[in-house]
Amino acid sequence: DKRRAVSMGAGILRAVDDFDSLMRGSESREPMSASAALTEMNLDRGVRYDSKVLRAIARVHPLVQKEGLTPVGEGSSEESEFWSE
Repeated sequence: DKRRAVSMGAGILRAVDDFDSLMRGSESREPMSASAALTEMNLDRGVRYDSKVLRAIARVHPLVQKEGLTPVGEGSSEESEFWSE
């Protein structure tokens, strides 16, 4: 059970990191919209990404934008409300 939990956790982190990377772009690739990034990731559903994780990202991302929360990777972690006293 522990091995499965670690594997699922690693899969969640990989998916969120890849989603963020696709939306940010790189020197060799233009940034994608959230919709385009999820479409791209869905091509590897069941192979690289768990379908439940992709559905969760699709549900949560619009809420993060709506609430004005800092997207993954923007600003430092110390600037988040979590670290304030």
